[in-house]
Amino acid sequence: MCGAQQDGGWDACETVTVYGFSGTIPTSVLQRRADKALATQGTFEIQSSVVMSDQRTGASAVRCSGYMTAGGLLIRTKQNHFAVPSATPGEGRLVERCWFVEAKARPRFEATIDEFDHQSMNAFVAATTSL
Repeated sequence: MCGAQQDGGWDACETVTVYGFSGTIPTSVLQRRADKALATQGTFEIQSSVVMSDQRTGASAVRCSGYMTAGGLLIRTKQNHFAVPSATPGEGRLVERCWFVEAKARPRFEATIDEFDHQSMNAFVAATTSL
C-alpha cells in the first residue's frame, strides 16, 4: 500500500490468506477464531461483529479490528474473515483479509482501507447470496 522506504520500513500493508476446509464453520466459531487470532497477536481494544450469516448457504463473514504493537510501533489492524462451505471435501474456503497500518499513518490510509473493506465485504455477500 506504499512505496519502498529508504529504511526498508512500511506504513501499511495488506495480507490475504486462503485456507481449504471440509464441512461448515458456524458463524460463532468464525467470530471466536477471528477474535482469538487478534488476541494471539497481542491485539488490544478488539472489536468484532458478524456481518453476514446465511443459514441457506452456510456462508458467514466477520469483521474485526484493534491495535497491536510491533517493533515499537503502534499498529491498527482491520480484518475480514469469510467462510464458504462446500459439499466437496476440502473445497470449503476460509479467507482472511487483513490490513495493518502504522497508527501515525492511519489518517493517510484509512479512507482507502475502508473502501477496500466495504468493497470486499459487499462482493462476498453478493457472491454467496447468489449461490
